[in-house]
Amino acid sequence: DDVINGDTVALDLTNAYGDITDANVGNGKAVAVSGLALSGADAGNYTLGPVTGVTVDITKANAPSLTDVTVQQRYSETSGQASVASVGMPTSAGTLTYAKGNESTTGTVTVTDWSVDESGKVTYTLSGGAAGDTVTLPVVISSVNYQDATVNVAITLTEKNTQAALTLSNAEMTYGGTLTLSAAGGSGTGEVTYAIVSGGNLATLNGSV
Repeated sequence: DDVINGDTVALDLTNAYGDITDANVGNGKAVAVSGLALSGADAGNYTLGPVTGVTVDITKANAPSLTDVTVQQRYSETSGQASVASVGMPTSAGTLTYAKGNESTTGTVTVTDWSVDESGKVTYTLSGGAAGDTVTLPVVISSVNYQDATVNVAITLTEKNTQAALTLSNAEMTYGGTLTLSAAGGSGTGEVTYAIVSGGNLATLNGSV
């Protein structure tokens, strides 16, 4: 260290710091050291030379904990989409890539197909199932500066829309004529059945509304 025997000199690191070109993950990244000083009774007799060869290894940070993307979907619907692009990955994560994990289900619903694209959009097709069944589609998010994180698209199947009342009117006719009905109201999905009673005779109307 080129200090004369008997002199009192020490390296003062109080204000020392290092600069690197960027904080991204990498090995052997060069560090520019500044703020070094000398202290001690004989420090004035010495000068610091250039500091070279200082490097640092930067490793990936732990994966962040991500909140599920939840979807409520009627069990009569067979397809859907969701996005995991804005689920809380830090902006310092760098470029993100998305990959499928292993899906899981409860109940009788099955996953016919699903995918995730480069923008984080999840597209899926389901079959079967009933209200209360669930589907979990895990998406693995890889990044430059964080370990792989997983976010789930959590789908819960619900009942079909409730069928609203359908009102039939103008049900008057003469013998041998044609019955003409006017309808009002009605909404939702699924098979509906209505009965028309007149004079003790029963007519049944089947159809989808």
